[in-house]
Amino acid sequence: MPALKNGQGRVYFLRSSTFFAAAFRPLIYINNQAVGRSDPGGFFVVDLPAGSYQAKTTTDAVITLDFTIYPNETKFIRTAANLGLLTPRMEFIVVHESMAEQEMMQLLYMGKPLQPVPTAPPAVQATPSISAPVQE
Repeated sequence: MPALKNGQGRVYFLRSSTFFAAAFRPLIYINNQAVGRSDPGGFFVVDLPAGSYQAKTTTDAVITLDFTIYPNETKFIRTAANLGLLTPRMEFIVVHESMAEQEMMQLLYMGKPLQPVPTAPPAVQATPSISAPVQE
């Protein structure tokens, strides 16, 4: 993962792979902005400025989790599907780092593609010019 910018914290959202509700992939919102999906067997990352936030997902009920992120803090939030009235109901669980890191070793990164470290652009090679014979 890229280094955190000054004054930011990082939140990992993870979901174990289970057969129950495997096709159920609800959006996860932070302060009403979609940031990713709760994908079984996957995780994604959101870097945020330090402050207070609300994570939310909506199924047959609105499920929220209020949390605060501090500069240089890393927080791990597990999503899990439980039986709901009409559809599976999600829950948020704040997980200790050591527990989350073990779990994440078996998960796939499902977030936006990570940006590679910039490198110098390749050297431009001159293309030889070919001229047609001139007819008089």
